[in-house]
Amino acid sequence: MKGIYWFVLSISLTQIGCRPSLKKETQGVYLHYYTGNSSTVFGELHLLEDSLYTHDVFMFAQSGSYEVDDDSLYLILENLGQIAYKITKIDNEIWVLQNGPDSLIYHKVTFDYYRSLQLARIESYKLANIHTRIFLDTLDAGHSLIHFYRAGDSTKIRLNDATKDFEDIPVFLEPGHSRVRSPVYCMIGEGITVNDLYQLYHELARSNYNKTTLILAKSGKNRFEIFEDKFGLVSGSYWYSLNIDTAFYKNHPELLLHPSSLSDISDSTFQKLDDPYLIQIDQQVTLNVYIQIKEKVKKLAEQNGAKFQFIVPGID
Repeated sequence: MKGIYWFVLSISLTQIGCRPSLKKETQGVYLHYYTGNSSTVFGELHLLEDSLYTHDVFMFAQSGSYEVDDDSLYLILENLGQIAYKITKIDNEIWVLQNGPDSLIYHKVTFDYYRSLQLARIESYKLANIHTRIFLDTLDAGHSLIHFYRAGDSTKIRLNDATKDFEDIPVFLEPGHSRVRSPVYCMIGEGITVNDLYQLYHELARSNYNKTTLILAKSGKNRFEIFEDKFGLVSGSYWYSLNIDTAFYKNHPELLLHPSSLSDISDSTFQKLDDPYLIQIDQQVTLNVYIQIKEKVKKLAEQNGAKFQFIVPGID
């Protein structure tokens, strides 16, 4: 089936035995002990009666299904290749997953115990599935992670593992005592529009950010495809608002570009000038076209030695 792959965990059953009750015995919640760089493992693995739930260290959750036979546990998850782990059951609670030189320790608990911890399962969603062929395997230290996705007709914001609102973003991004601002990653869900993205960028600007990494597709075990995006605001009282001479640009409309398709940008669009072109992409384009326009502008403007700045609608 296209887009669906078998993810195989080969397990050692020396202490479990080959019994019809094996699937029931394997049911439970597996919590990973983070003992180092574990960017390729599940943070949590929930094996329910007839379904599977998991999330990785990017806090990206997925649902699927699984099967158990005499010596293997088969997990079926979207957009994952096949990986083999040897699992050794130390006792009823400690399980070790081994892949090459890495041994990953999981603590198995019952569903009742998990609920008693008052841990909320992270809501799953599908990524935008835009393939840029630019890959990300690990997150920078001290990062901030924003999940931005749709649930029905509304957009949802999750900051790390907590569901919040737009107005919570500036507090979330406060640098703290070190005053070092962390890199921001935004996982973008299916159905998010350019208009939605502009709204998110307004909130990032409140925290004096003018760039972010958009995480757009999952292409393998904790491997994601990304787009590095930059933006500026024409108005507003933030560090990264642009000090633009609006009168100058009113007299030079050829420097104000509002592309709504790739055909609106050509090699003849840009000239080498002292002042930058201001480019605001039409908010009605798809997110995929938005990214393609940015890539084309960057390539052609740089070829012609032209200055440019992408802008979003300003806020006061």
